[in-house]
Amino acid sequence: MTLLGSEHGFLEVEPHDAADRRADREVILFLHGLGGNKADWSFPAWRSYHWDHERGPANRESDNHLTPPLNPWDILPEFSLSDLRDDVRCWAGVLTSLGHTVINYSQDGPQRPVEVPLEQLEERIVPFIRSKVLVGPLAGKRVVVLCHSRGGILVRAYIHRQPQEASEWIGQVITLCSPHQGTLAPRAKQRLVDAATALGLFPFPPLVSAVSRVTGWLDETPGANQLLPDDPIFSELAVPADVPDIEFATFGGTSVRYTRVYSWHFTPDSYIPNFGDFPDIRFDWTMFPVQLPVVSPALECLPDVVVDDEQDEGEGDGLVAADLARLPGAPHESLPINHAEALWDEELFRRVADLLGTPLTGGEQVECVRGFIGNQRSLELHDPSRKRRNCQLDEIVEPWPFKRVEEALDAGYDGCAYCLPEHHTR
Repeated sequence: MTLLGSEHGFLEVEPHDAADRRADREVILFLHGLGGNKADWSFPAWRSYHWDHERGPANRESDNHLTPPLNPWDILPEFSLSDLRDDVRCWAGVLTSLGHTVINYSQDGPQRPVEVPLEQLEERIVPFIRSKVLVGPLAGKRVVVLCHSRGGILVRAYIHRQPQEASEWIGQVITLCSPHQGTLAPRAKQRLVDAATALGLFPFPPLVSAVSRVTGWLDETPGANQLLPDDPIFSELAVPADVPDIEFATFGGTSVRYTRVYSWHFTPDSYIPNFGDFPDIRFDWTMFPVQLPVVSPALECLPDVVVDDEQDEGEGDGLVAADLARLPGAPHESLPINHAEALWDEELFRRVADLLGTPLTGGEQVECVRGFIGNQRSLELHDPSRKRRNCQLDEIVEPWPFKRVEEALDAGYDGCAYCLPEHHTR
């Protein structure tokens, strides 16, 4: 198996058994975006941005009450965002189900300037891939680099610095919603919050929360500010003409619809006693959602005059303008998705699968669950997304990945007292 420590960003290669890696399929390296980690590709739901903005929430039922909903806290409406979807798939699961080998790791300095993850890529990730992955049946193959958001800037920075080396082991670069010509999103958050205030939207906390969370993905961190269009980094990135042996393809998003905002109200039947249960008469409460006009859907509801192209419906994905996701000299497609949906959109899965020569059939068995790391010597199980210093993950000599906690517990593992205390029993 292949599962490395923190210096390599817990790099994992699937299939884990080298004998199962197919020479007739591609080797794909994932590069996540700013503020992300390897779970973006294997469990994108961890971000909780997967709102179901196409379908409204179901009614809420609450039966067997002694009284109708007449208390002040019952009468005042509740507010909520769209429900979270339960059908989100992931890139790692989809591509491995098609027979491809995938390489996934978490970058150093996910909120720092690109030079930080670039050093890790150059000094540790690339040498490992070339010496340990592209061997045996995969010897001589060139890798497809699949990038989300700033991942596209990272690979272009690497190719610019190492054009000859890159051409030896990279065959294709595919980017998803990458700000190839920059983004104004780092400056958007305060302006959008100010606009929400001016429009009187603060009585609707869910909307303000949605605006803050979406723009917070590219908050004013050193890494985010480096993506502003006038930053010098854009003169230090490769373009397709620099490396004719590497193919490029780019995708952008044109939807800023992330979620809808609802108020909740009781039906008239909630105030009518259930005489059918006489003599034990009770009230069955039912609440139904009403989408709020003017403030929903977010961010689509915001007036054009207060947003840049990044947050304008039809022009951007919330964080990157579709035109700025284009890379001169590379074929480009725009899809009606937002920035987060690039991590799970089914149509985007299909487009990329076609580029890889392995069309989706709809019958693929796909697993997309957050991974855990087991220590085979101590039989201790760790959650890397919740790691603490006392976990000492770097000192695990014989790690073993598990897709689910239950699998590890069945195999005799015990949860770490620091990062999995709810499963710590001894």
